[in-house]
Amino acid sequence: MILNKFFLRLYICTSIYVHYYKAYNKIIEALSLSFTFLKGYGREDTAFCGVFDGHGRNGRIVSQIVNKRLSSLILNQKNMIANDKIDNNIILEDDDSCTNKNFQEWKEAILCAFRVMDKEVNQLENLDFSCSGTTAIVAIRQNEDLIMANLGDSRAVLGTTCDGEIIPIQLTTDMKPGLPDEADRIRSCNGRVFALHEEPHIQRVWLPDENAPGLAMSRAFGDFILKDHGIIAIPEISYRPLTLSDQFLVLASDGVCAL
Repeated sequence: MILNKFFLRLYICTSIYVHYYKAYNKIIEALSLSFTFLKGYGREDTAFCGVFDGHGRNGRIVSQIVNKRLSSLILNQKNMIANDKIDNNIILEDDDSCTNKNFQEWKEAILCAFRVMDKEVNQLENLDFSCSGTTAIVAIRQNEDLIMANLGDSRAVLGTTCDGEIIPIQLTTDMKPGLPDEADRIRSCNGRVFALHEEPHIQRVWLPDENAPGLAMSRAFGDFILKDHGIIAIPEISYRPLTLSDQFLVLASDGVCAL
């Protein structure tokens, strides 16, 4: 059954990563990377997987905070939304309507949870996250539905079979300041977007009157010095129905994707 196989592939990849983590703990800490994999996420047929790639001086702390808290925030919001619909006697009869309803509930829950998560990070005392933050790439698989939420430049890639071969399908867009819509939003908030001469291929975000901090992504948790200048903690959210051809899902930071 595709669902069990999809679960298994996620679990195997995570197990390998856990082994890597134990063997090279100092390397992982230096990379400021955290991850979560949860089976039985609210329901037996649901799984949560998230990768959080910190950056900046306190990026490792931000990634760990988000890693520990975000999954529960999303699930709590989802349950509240579903309960509200039951209390209001909202009933959808056909399968397409139920699928759309489920995705819309997850989308609303994710947007609210990301907003709360960023606020909680900002309210932490004795920690400076003005120039530190983390990306977030989250996958929620419920039955045959796959919901993705992407904040920053980490990436989700689906491995699916075609004519007997496995082909990669990129499910998310790297949210970087070089994207026209992202750059327009940042500039409309008086942020600046340009690349340094020594790395002309990397567009970065800068303060209006200072060549700092030079953030290489356009969305993130934290990085509060740039939150008034176009950096947002609103994820890109998408939906994909899983099929028998889908074999595994890779969630990776930008360093892995650049290899």
